[in-house]
Amino acid sequence: MTQGWHSQYEAIALDIAETIAQGRLQEGERFSCRKFASRYQVSAETVRRAAGLLAGEGVVQLEAGSGVIVASRSLATAYRRRVRTQEVMQQIQSELLALMDQRRHLDQAITRTLERLLDQAGRVELPEQESHASDSR
Repeated sequence: MTQGWHSQYEAIALDIAETIAQGRLQEGERFSCRKFASRYQVSAETVRRAAGLLAGEGVVQLEAGSGVIVASRSLATAYRRRVRTQEVMQQIQSELLALMDQRRHLDQAITRTLERLLDQAGRVELPEQESHASDSR
């Protein structure tokens, strides 16, 4: 089961969608929230939230007293693809933020080093140049 940035019920919804997309649950097949609750070691209410999320996506249908009915394998595949894409985008965003932070630290180090260089350059005494007029005498 995927955790990442998902809540527990979102991770369960993704896992159920993957099960449907892979054909391990067929369209029209019923399943109970209790069965998945024991599989994931969570409350049936958490699985019901996951099923509600999938119902909102058209992946399953909820029927009171009958459990959950698989509605669409293709929508399960689309849901899985969308969530996985969001996960990758979130990872890329995290990497980019870390790189930007590293760049900020490097920019600060470069600025400090340049300031030291300029400070040292200001301390260098240049030899006085004699005028060329005295050389011509």
